Amino acid sequence: MRVVDRSVLQLIRMWLQAPVVERSEGQGGGSKWSRPKKGTPQGGVASPLLANLYWHWFEALFHGRPGPARKADAKLVRYADDFVVLAKRLGAETVEFIESRLEGKFQLPINRDKTRVVNLREAGASLNFLGYTFRYDRDLKGRGRKYLNVFPSKKAVQREREKLHEMTDSHQCFKPIPVLIGELNC
Repeated sequence: MRVVDRSVLQLIRMWLQAPVVERSEGQGGGSKWSRPKKGTPQGGVASPLLANLYWHWFEALFHGRPGPARKADAKLVRYADDFVVLAKRLGAETVEFIESRLEGKFQLPINRDKTRVVNLREAGASLNFLGYTFRYDRDLKGRGRKYLNVFPSKKAVQREREKLHEMTDSHQCFKPIPVLIGELNC
């Protein structure tokens, strides 16, 4: 339950103490740097590694005997340092279990601005995760039931549009059509 390899600990320490350089968008084009006092730098290489160390043990508790996976038939879906808990009924006991383990046992503060409980069965409710939107929609054949619809999120579609526009704008007119088609198909 502890990392004891000195070379790994030294590498992690170096990542955590490395300065963060932010380029300014202004006219001067300069940059400023700072050292984070707490946590990992946003987008840093250490964040996914450290998240996996924590999530491994959190997942073991989640799936353990007193955990929500057994008690509430909840599912944990995680990717790097993000996760979603899926359950048919998410009771206060499950939420309390998750919060107490993260903030208590692991001393990880929960970002309340990004954290929320979503009931997908409510009208208009949806969840964006890993570039996809999850929501219940009306059955297309007119039946009275709904189905879970999963489709690319607006943000992901916009990113793809921007990439396509960049690949096909007027600066690319020198490329032969077969080469351009090959690049677009990759």
